[in-house]
Amino acid sequence: MLASLEQQLLVHMPEPESTEDVPQETSLPQRRHQLTGPDSLIVRRTVTSELGPRTELAFASNSLHRHVLAVLWERMEVAFWDAFREWLNRMAVLDVKVGFGLAHLAEVAFAEVRTLLEPWSRGDRGLRGQWVAILVLSTMAVSNELAPAALQTSTRWINSGNAAQRWTAAVAFSGDLGRRFPHEAMNRLWQLCTQPHTSSGDPSFALARLFSSLASNTPDAGIVLSTLEGKLRRFRSPGGNVVMQAVAMKATLAVLSIKDDTGGRRAFLRHLERSPERIGVVAKLWVAILGNSPTRRDAIRSLRDAVEDISDHHEEPAKEAARLGGALAAEMTADDRVRLEAEMRLLTKRERAENNEVVAVLFTTLLEALIPEDTVRKETR
Repeated sequence: MLASLEQQLLVHMPEPESTEDVPQETSLPQRRHQLTGPDSLIVRRTVTSELGPRTELAFASNSLHRHVLAVLWERMEVAFWDAFREWLNRMAVLDVKVGFGLAHLAEVAFAEVRTLLEPWSRGDRGLRGQWVAILVLSTMAVSNELAPAALQTSTRWINSGNAAQRWTAAVAFSGDLGRRFPHEAMNRLWQLCTQPHTSSGDPSFALARLFSSLASNTPDAGIVLSTLEGKLRRFRSPGGNVVMQAVAMKATLAVLSIKDDTGGRRAFLRHLERSPERIGVVAKLWVAILGNSPTRRDAIRSLRDAVEDISDHHEEPAKEAARLGGALAAEMTADDRVRLEAEMRLLTKRERAENNEVVAVLFTTLLEALIPEDTVRKETR
């Protein structure tokens, strides 16, 4: 990697021809040896690779990266940065180190970094280039000084970028950038959900990832749920936009189905553990997708999976399953509860003949909470 940078520097900053004052070297140059002297900022270290041990040059301390880049930006001329840009664009594999390095450079020269991120985010260097762009924006998001620039860049990509660039921004908004600016992330990702043909990825998945990230790391996940609940209420009302209703249903199903950042349980359960008072909003969203024909079957499966998560991760699983069932029942009419309960029993029995006994009991608990005993007595009279 260092050799290719040296090659580009020679192209853009050729060494002067030998003269009487500057004689030609008479032996093999040993510049690298001079880099690792006793007081040097650079050390040699041995690392393992697929091809066995190898030696590489590294800074003596990771904290030196940003300081060295700041000094380079202050001292080096345009030709150096042209070589630097050409070196990165010719690099065979863009990796995490490149992303972190550019994030450090952005602290002193974001305009220079942006000249690389723009084409990479558009897909010019493939998926790896997009992921490096996402990493740079995500790293910038945790900096008070750089976060506004990361937000502005991602917003511009979503508003006016090509399909790949919009997806790059969507993924950035679903992670660290979204945690820093949750309201803006929700708005921009919803914008993409309403224009799915303009993105190279599924915006509903990005929105679900935002919810998972917020539920796992912050108290702000309710922003996503409240926004979706408002969209559904608006579009399901008489005269509402049927197309937008379908968009909101798809996004809601994705949000309620996704697991948290650890992959252990559904993110909405993680959110309810932090904010149990939000169960009413969660129930409204579940009832919406359970009552919607295009999403009902997948919603029942997802709810069944959520019961498994309750079994595996909750201290009082029976109590939590009953609480969730009761919250669902509170948002439904008696007829809807009876019909849904029958469909849920039929579908889960058909698809999971060998249910875990504990999970089966919990699911029954949820269904019994969905159909209170007094309701059953009234309907059998």
